[in-house]
Amino acid sequence: METSLEKQKKLAYAAQRYYLEDRKQSDIAQELGASRPLIGRMLSEARELGVVEITIHEPGARAARLLDRLRLSSSVRDGVAGGFRAQ
Repeated sequence: METSLEKQKKLAYAAQRYYLEDRKQSDIAQELGASRPLIGRMLSEARELGVVEITIHEPGARAARLLDRLRLSSSVRDGVAGGFRAQ
């Protein structure tokens, strides 16, 4: 089932208010004339449809990935990435 552009805009609006403006779901619900559980479902749907993407940057993970790529593409077999030893 295709999601209408208007629905995606509503999902994006609710997500922006919640994630970027730190508004409570209950405040967003009151503003939109909806229930708080509906706002929760809208936020979940926004993630499922790719309207919202959540990225977690684990400390040291990027450096370790880069070191792994370097090891695969060169003769480097050992190194230290972000304070972690890769072997």
